[in-house]
Amino acid sequence: MTRCLPPSTTLLPKAGLFFLLVSCSLFGRTFDVTDYGALGNASFDNTTAIQNAANSACATSYTPTVPSLYFPRGQYNVSNVVTLPCALYVYGDGPQASIVFHTNHSAGQKAFATDFSLTMIDMAVNTTPLSTDLGMAAVMRGSNPAATSVGQTFQFIRFNSAGFNFGLIISGKDNYTDLFDTLVVEDCDISTNTATGNNVSNPINIANGNKVWIVNNTLAGDGNGDHGIYTLAVREVRIADNRMEHYASSAIKLISGTFGVGAVCPTINNDYLGWTVRNNTIRSAYQAVAAYTYCGVILPALNLQDNVITENPSAYAPDYAAVFVQANCQSIIRHVNSSGNSYSNLGIGGIVLLSSVQSPADGCADATAKGTIEDFASVNDSFKNISTSFPGVYPAINSGSGNLLRASVTNLGGGLPTNLSGFQSVQANPPSLLSVAGASVQNAHFVLGSGTLIAGTSTISFAGGAQFTAVDTYRCTVSNSTTAVALVVTNISATSFTVTGIVGSSDPFNFICAGN
Repeated sequence: MTRCLPPSTTLLPKAGLFFLLVSCSLFGRTFDVTDYGALGNASFDNTTAIQNAANSACATSYTPTVPSLYFPRGQYNVSNVVTLPCALYVYGDGPQASIVFHTNHSAGQKAFATDFSLTMIDMAVNTTPLSTDLGMAAVMRGSNPAATSVGQTFQFIRFNSAGFNFGLIISGKDNYTDLFDTLVVEDCDISTNTATGNNVSNPINIANGNKVWIVNNTLAGDGNGDHGIYTLAVREVRIADNRMEHYASSAIKLISGTFGVGAVCPTINNDYLGWTVRNNTIRSAYQAVAAYTYCGVILPALNLQDNVITENPSAYAPDYAAVFVQANCQSIIRHVNSSGNSYSNLGIGGIVLLSSVQSPADGCADATAKGTIEDFASVNDSFKNISTSFPGVYPAINSGSGNLLRASVTNLGGGLPTNLSGFQSVQANPPSLLSVAGASVQNAHFVLGSGTLIAGTSTISFAGGAQFTAVDTYRCTVSNSTTAVALVVTNISATSFTVTGIVGSSDPFNFICAGN
């Protein structure tokens, strides 16, 4: 019996995201766990039977095909971890029908562990809800620290899990070069439980990967776990259309790699592509989103779009706001784009942006350096009933001191105050820059100035908030009233351009540059 996803070898769009549905032709022989003695009767211990089925599936090389492990309808109790010793496609008859149930509550237990690519579809992995912090997980990749992760892919679709401290732990080997390739979590329902207090417990815990796409899931804590989605050193993150609630810290935590005691900063810092959080509903979390960059990492963009953030309590008052963005050490966040988000009933503020030293400073080349946020733009965000626990203390949008360059706020809903005094340049309702097709150019700004040719040429350098993001994202026009000879403009980089006129001339000129 063979079942798999609809045939496809293309990236399919959903909610503006893209992910790979695996073709049936990629899967080989199917191994039914009941053929190896497994009984889905909710009482028999199936650990050995399921392990034997997995071992048999992996006993022969199936390259380029992947063997399948099938769980027919039933509840399959296990008392110990089942190790998946090769890349596998594991599936059932639906998350309400095919259930693996872990009966052994002890430290570090997992239902499934692997160091290979894995697809899990149409099944559930549950346990009796934990009331202690045991580090138990439904599925884990990364239990063997020596196992390489380069090129590995993971898919969890219509996968449910309940009761564990962690639903999914997917970790690449390291945060420099040995990264897993892709993780897709879609149409899943994952809830977690732990001891009273703020404990490390997450439905989705991810580290050291290239691409992570988390779409259309229900993720719930019990009010004691710290995060709903935790990502560390993931180069591209897209989180969309999820429902998240009940966390004693941030519902979504995004961190670039390398921080903490003993940290060593990477030598490659420009391989991050961006983090996007869009169209999620987040309620009853102490924070909604917390994003941190460290060392010299360059993050092109943090995009927060069309999220509903509501009923956040005040327990994180020291961190000011429901959305917390902090650049540390010598790291740079090029753009923080916030648009169409709705904030309501918050014990503290809406958004805060900070430039900070790295603490602890381990790994940072300059312990006194503060990170940089080059550009922040809020468009059509709305704030209602915030700072309820501290009336008048926390504004809709707040900023600290340090390397905060440009900020703009357009059509802010709710009429609440903001504090953008930490930025070098601030615009309220700035003029729009449009393409010839009438589309708005995001994060655009203008630079006006003048200069003088020296021996027929001049180089203009942009400083601070005047800088653009790349050599080809802006255009400059130059006027010279003292001669009819046209001046030639050449972009050198994101931070400078040259003006060339008649050889040997010393004419003054004016310029205007526009772009992002």
